[in-house]
Amino acid sequence: MISIDAFHEILDSEKGRGYPLNDSQRKAVDHPTGPLWLIAGPGSGKSEVLVTRTLRLLCVDGVDPRSVMLTTFTVKAARNLEDRLATYLSGLQHHEPSLAAVDISDLRIGTIHSLCNDILQEYRYPGYQNVRLLDQVEQHLFLYLHADITNHDDLAFWEFFEYAVSDWRSKDYAPGKWKRAKAATVLFNHIVEDMVDVSAMRGAGGHWATLADLYDQYVAMLKAKYRCDWAHLQARFVEFIQEPSGRQLLGGVAGKTPPLTHILVDEYQDSNPIQERLYLSLASQAPHNLTVVGDDDQALYRFRGGDSGGDGQLRQRPARLCWASTPHLCNSSRTIVLTRTSWSSSTGTSRPSRRWPDLA
Repeated sequence: MISIDAFHEILDSEKGRGYPLNDSQRKAVDHPTGPLWLIAGPGSGKSEVLVTRTLRLLCVDGVDPRSVMLTTFTVKAARNLEDRLATYLSGLQHHEPSLAAVDISDLRIGTIHSLCNDILQEYRYPGYQNVRLLDQVEQHLFLYLHADITNHDDLAFWEFFEYAVSDWRSKDYAPGKWKRAKAATVLFNHIVEDMVDVSAMRGAGGHWATLADLYDQYVAMLKAKYRCDWAHLQARFVEFIQEPSGRQLLGGVAGKTPPLTHILVDEYQDSNPIQERLYLSLASQAPHNLTVVGDDDQALYRFRGGDSGGDGQLRQRPARLCWASTPHLCNSSRTIVLTRTSWSSSTGTSRPSRRWPDLA
């Protein structure tokens, strides 16, 4: 391992990134144990800070790479983080041979969906055995072939859930079967990702009860056909964390695997409620080493279940550090870093669903 000063000196050189971090960025990288919330505008280097903080954990603090999870929203972004980590680590190892044993291939890095899938398979979670994971197109096809909702042609029902139907041109008729399949993906994913109470939907009666019944039939078909979609993958993972095998992931197994002690999340503003619960559950053990990076002004993936309300669930704390590539942008782009110094014991979400405010 090396000192924090030597670490920054090497990365600031041409063998690293070739330029130093500014004061606020370095404070974020050097933040001690405990939760950390970073907010910064476009181009201010927040992902760079996340990469550097990850390397600091490995090269300065001596954290086992298997104890670190680094996640972002897209496969492309995950590969970019991996590339930067590999490039910077190579420079560090060139200057400090003592770091030769650090292997970033042991990091848990990827999208939250890929990490959930890999971990559930690694730990042979009984609720995810012999299951094929469906991507978005395969989910559409599965619904088209096996879900009763695609044969449900009640015009009043589809008018009630009109927001979920894309490119519905003739409102005099129910949408076609393929459009119903795509709309069902939106509705069913929201039920899971916003953690909507299905029994409350059924109790509400009317079209809500119909949707609840149609959703239950879809879930039953997924189970019967040994399939799982992305939304239910995350639900399975939240269940897994509460099981003994999940506790092994968090606490480690003596002589075999180290505990999972550090969670770092890029593009947190695009997280949905079930992902928020997932992250808080993973970091539930003291000192709660959860670092999230995001800016709700940059929420891009609401159409895929992202919810910028995630940033609002982390409470603002007194320490505010102005952070921007140019000082005059600090206020206009809300480019600040917030550090959180206390922790909520609840791993649930108090944020209501945007679509079903009385049912979540």
